[in-house]
Amino acid sequence: MRVASRWGFPVLCAIGAFLLAGWVLTRHAVSQTDAKPVPVKYEYSSSVVDANALQPKFDELMNNGWEVLSVTTAETVLDQGVENKPRLIVEKYLVVGRRPGK
Repeated sequence: MRVASRWGFPVLCAIGAFLLAGWVLTRHAVSQTDAKPVPVKYEYSSSVVDANALQPKFDELMNNGWEVLSVTTAETVLDQGVENKPRLIVEKYLVVGRRPGK
């Protein structure tokens, strides 16, 4: 009987602490199923930009709230270099951007 009483109180304290910790940690939980995300509608824009004016175009888009999604080659020119080696020179780029709709 002496053994049961020696371990009884610490075991009850450990169980009580475990239950209290579980209650404290779960009482502020918020269910994720209750909140429905609102879909965002975007405006999209595309424009062809000269290679020289690419950085100013980026600045203009960013200042107006646009996010640049892609930059791809729109127009290239085949150039015969000094050593008569052909090379492609990009003259224009296609810039695509988006921003949240109003």
